[in-house]
Amino acid sequence: MSVLTAVSIAGGFTFRAKTDSAVIVRGQDNKMAKGKATPETRVQPGDTISIAEGWF
Repeated sequence: MSVLTAVSIAGGFTFRAKTDSAVIVRGQDNKMAKGKATPETRVQPGDTISIAEGWF
């Protein structure tokens, strides 16, 4: 599943969402890793996706 698919399942982007700016937090081997993601980035079970907001 991609970031875009996961966001769509969760209800889609809000009008303030920066659709080109996502961050995935992934836990591996009892460690947390954080990295930038594109809409096509694959997500894994347990990942947390954060989408930035734009105000202007």
